[in-house]
Amino acid sequence: MDIENSGFQAAAVESYSKMSKPFFLCLGVLRSGSTWSYNVCQTLGRILAARRREPFGNAYMTHDELDMCLNTEGPNLRGPTVIKAHTITQTALDWISSGKAKAICTYRDPRDCVVSMKTFFGGDIPAVARQIADSFDYLRFYQKAGNTLFIRYEQMMADPLGQIEQIASHLNIDVDQATLRQIEYANNIQSSKKICDDLKRRPEENVERSGTHRVDPATSLHDNHIFNAKIGRWKEELSDAQGTSLSEFFHPWLVSLGYEPTAGGTFNKPFDFLPAPDACAGQPEFHAVRLGQN
Repeated sequence: MDIENSGFQAAAVESYSKMSKPFFLCLGVLRSGSTWSYNVCQTLGRILAARRREPFGNAYMTHDELDMCLNTEGPNLRGPTVIKAHTITQTALDWISSGKAKAICTYRDPRDCVVSMKTFFGGDIPAVARQIADSFDYLRFYQKAGNTLFIRYEQMMADPLGQIEQIASHLNIDVDQATLRQIEYANNIQSSKKICDDLKRRPEENVERSGTHRVDPATSLHDNHIFNAKIGRWKEELSDAQGTSLSEFFHPWLVSLGYEPTAGGTFNKPFDFLPAPDACAGQPEFHAVRLGQN
């Protein structure tokens, strides 16, 4: 990341309510729509920066990169800044809990996350499931930190306009309905797929790389970022045995987030009763059966 040109310089950071240079963190479970929220927040951040006649900063960061920036450049923001990350350190949590930053966190049925991640990056299903389970464990930290808006993937797909309106409200950025609709259109499945398809034809100097993937520098979309975005795809793409194994493995999270009923047949309200740390221990048992085999 080029810090000099990314919006990390100049005025001191105070608590969020007094902050002259707002800082937004787009977090979330792997393959739960965090890139969508990142691009929504980017648009909102640019609107805010334009109103204030300030530069805008944005980037995708690993937790180490984010930690370094918060400790070295964080007190010198030049304008509104949006950062996407999947894992963060205590420094970022302190920023959220103290109000120096506001966070958006996406989540999704973990079984769909596993299938989506397998399509996106490959790998053995048990290892992918372990990676997704570790990603879910961060939700507990975000809930405790506060100042975080949780966006459920299934609601994002059913009512994207409503979720964008919630994000704008959470970030204290006033926008009219026409602008909200423009943001929704720019980030819908069709518009995002166009970017992904275009990446395959771009000159190498106009893309970034993540392994073998071509990545759009502006949106962080990969050339294979979107498959079908379907809710419940695990039911169609896993065998009955595989689906049962994943359901048993993720059971604590499925119940706590309202994807499956409790023993009493009721559905929890999400985030009322998050499971204990490492509730999903080990890896699910697949008996050497791979995805797609029945």
